[in-house]
Amino acid sequence: MFYHENRKYEHGFPVHATVFHNINFLAHWHSEVEVVLICEGNLGVGINSEYRILEKGDIAICTSGDIHYYNSKDMESTIILIVFRPELTGNVINLLNNTRFTYPFINSSTLEQININTSILNDIKTCLSSILNEINTKDNYYQILIKSHLIKLVGLLLRHFPHSMASSSDKISSENSLGIVQKAINYLENNYTQDVTLEDVSVFLGITPFYFSKIFKKTTGLNFKTYLNSLRVEKAYHLLKTTDDPIIDIAYECGFNSIRTFNRVFKANKGITPSSLR
Repeated sequence: MFYHENRKYEHGFPVHATVFHNINFLAHWHSEVEVVLICEGNLGVGINSEYRILEKGDIAICTSGDIHYYNSKDMESTIILIVFRPELTGNVINLLNNTRFTYPFINSSTLEQININTSILNDIKTCLSSILNEINTKDNYYQILIKSHLIKLVGLLLRHFPHSMASSSDKISSENSLGIVQKAINYLENNYTQDVTLEDVSVFLGITPFYFSKIFKKTTGLNFKTYLNSLRVEKAYHLLKTTDDPIIDIAYECGFNSIRTFNRVFKANKGITPSSLR
């Protein structure tokens, strides 16, 4: 898994549609658009510097470059998650490349604020469910139908929900906050195996540790050390599940400086010990 994701798609068709139960995922970003529908329960979702507990029927929209994460701690949920590349159907979908929605979280309160009929929300949910069904069944010409559902989805979002195109001033702002955290996530993805400190990343970014710590936690929902350890645990979990490498080798390979620390942090994150996976 990557936290600046560079996805690979089945058959080269750039759409993923998946049902998740109790998803937890560290703050990450990618060029694709990501749309989430809460089918059951509650789920914590962070998008850039905003965080919401979403309920059944709520929707979250992440456009290209948004830093987002999912938190299921003390909650149960079932969601549909759709990810697709904006350029999938040419200029129609490409409209989302530089778009930011004023309301990335859509619920009943949002509809009231912008005076939108609930039937629009139902139409959006139908699009998402239809995309998932086509991905799962793969009947003849399913790719054409998925494209048509995506075009309708994007059309509904752009027609009914306030949004803006990124301007030059937005890009400067992105470099001062969102862009900085994007670079930090990339840096940790490439260096988590090393003895990385908050000061190291701050020097790399050319900002003070205090400022970096502040914007990093606001955007990712975690302080620097917790995020780094969680990233290392996710990498270790993947290796434990997919290789026969000794646990101690995996611990050191993923950046932990002792097996004791690895076991403690792993259990705190996953609720189980590394050895129980073997």
